[in-house]
Amino acid sequence: MKNEEILQLVNEIKQGNKRAESKLYTNLYPFINLMCYKLVKNKEDAEDLTSESIIKIFQYINEYNTDYTFLTWAGSITKNHCLNFLRSKSYKIIELTNKNDDVSIVETYTLLKDDIFDKSVNERFGSYDIQLCLNKLKPIEKK
Repeated sequence: MKNEEILQLVNEIKQGNKRAESKLYTNLYPFINLMCYKLVKNKEDAEDLTSESIIKIFQYINEYNTDYTFLTWAGSITKNHCLNFLRSKSYKIIELTNKNDDVSIVETYTLLKDDIFDKSVNERFGSYDIQLCLNKLKPIEKK
């Protein structure tokens, strides 16, 4: 769909035309879904994010500035929504090792919260190893 056709639909949506909303949704969905999938690399999450992104796009459609193409504007909303989703799912894990009775930081891993129960992660953090590292901390550092 060409930008001129999209602009026409946007103007009709701003005037309350529900058919224009449906037509824009139908044409926008594959683009937004592909973009979400490329960012999150998970089909189910991409489908959820696609729906949420399109809702946001329609919610802010009155703020659309014609200085940019509609797909660029919609893509920015989608990208930011997906990146916020990814940020909310990730956190850092610091692996501690006990080398020569000193506690040292070896590596920092970024994992998704869903991956924390992954067997390889749990094998990496044995309770005995963690306890050894904690025992080396000063009381004030344990707080």
